Amino acid sequence: MAWFDSKRIIIAIRDKEIEKNVRKDSYRYLAELAYVKGLDYIKELIKQEKLSENVIHALARLIDLEKGALFRGIHVRNFEYFLRHGNDKTSENVSDIEAWKLKKLGLDPSEVIYATPNLEKAWEYVRRENPSIVVLYDGGKFERVPGEFYLFRIKKGEDFRNAVKAFVIVKYE
Repeated sequence: MAWFDSKRIIIAIRDKEIEKNVRKDSYRYLAELAYVKGLDYIKELIKQEKLSENVIHALARLIDLEKGALFRGIHVRNFEYFLRHGNDKTSENVSDIEAWKLKKLGLDPSEVIYATPNLEKAWEYVRRENPSIVVLYDGGKFERVPGEFYLFRIKKGEDFRNAVKAFVIVKYE
């Protein structure tokens, strides 16, 4: 079993109206829908095959995992780096400008993530992608880089793979 197998959460959406709202508001739209209209409504959408069968379990798991999390949107083109390292930013795939900025701060790409404690901010980065991918990191395993709002350094002795609480893949079918 790969390090990430138990951390992967996949939600499939097969309804254009739901897709539009999820792209706008993130997967939390589904949780709000369940809260407002009830679980029976979500079960009916599953029965109609508008949502994947695992959506109720996935949302319950995500609500629990979000506590203390840092969120990072991952572009599909960088997803393989994430699966290898637990972080999609490595010395192999950062731009020269980004590498220069990190070097100026005394940092290496392999020790930092750009993330936010706000899911909606991370979601803005990937809302138009198919699939949309967001990583939930354990915020306690990072420290904010002084003067940099979205830049976090992994703490000494920690590992990116272990810092990943989960990653959500929302597929629009």
